[in-house]
Formats: sequence, structure tokens, C-alpha cells
Amino acid sequence: MNARPTYAPSGRANLADLWPHAVLLLAVAGLVAVVSGLLTGAGAYAVGWIWLAVGGLMTGLARKTVRDSHCRNAPQAAALLGVAGLVIVLGNYHANQCLRWGVGWHRLDRLPGYVTFRMETDRWWAHDLRFPLVWPAEANPQVVPHVTPRLRPNLFWLALAGEFAAVAT
Repeated sequence: MNARPTYAPSGRANLADLWPHAVLLLAVAGLVAVVSGLLTGAGAYAVGWIWLAVGGLMTGLARKTVRDSHCRNAPQAAALLGVAGLVIVLGNYHANQCLRWGVGWHRLDRLPGYVTFRMETDRWWAHDLRFPLVWPAEANPQVVPHVTPRLRPNLFWLALAGEFAAVAT
């Protein structure tokens, strides 16, 4: 009896086939980021539950991208999904900053400080522990949320890392 051959990826990727799929994947990631930023501003940002749906959507789109573009380069495919994950997670904060605080969309330089500000001022709310919500600080024109980025470990940084892991794997 002949043994079934083991699949070995070639490591090749046709960039001409990959880029249209990658652009679509990143466009969907941007749309998800803006919707997530809107939900956060409306007080409907549910940690965990929303990211399960987003993670499933992005995983499905990434699989379709790799399959349809015949990408057989695992590091390249992982990097593409990682970039899409960053677009979603950081785009959520950027969209929230722009929509709630009136910051221009071109002000990406303020993003690290705003993420730090949110990590220090967000609060948890949960009617019960099965559905925790994040409540960001109210937008206040006297407060400039652009502060020097710093890492003070808390549950919000852990949730941020978990969100990125959910959408980038």
C-alpha cells in the first residue's frame, strides 16, 4: 500500500493575485474598525463577544484570500492577517478618537497617546460577568487625550492584547 504524500507548501505567492484580495481584506478591516469605534462611542462595546464574531469574519476572509490568491507562503499570509488585526484594533481606537473627540482623521500621531489614555481611563460595566462592557471616559473638550505612551499593566491592556490575538489568528 502506498503512503499518502505529505503536503509541503512551496513558499510561493503570486503578488499579482494576492494584492486585490489583500486590499479587500484590509478594506473590510477598516470598515470593522470604524463600526467598532462607533459602537464604543455609543456605549455598546462588549469585550469578547464582539471579537468572536470579528475574529471569525477575519479568519474566513483571510482563508479565502490565501485560497483564492494561491498564496503558499505561510509567513506572508500570517503577516497579512496580523496587519489586518492591527488595522481593526488600532483603527477602532483611532475612529473612536476622531468621532468622539473631533480629532482629524489624518492625526495618526496622536494614536499611541490616545490608546494609553483609554487604557488608563476606561471602566468596566457588567450586569453580570457573562457580558462585560467597556465604558470609555466622556469626551471633554478641556481634556487633551494626547499623552506620552506608557505601559501600566491592567486588565485593559490584557483585553487589548486578547482582542488583537482574536482578530490576528
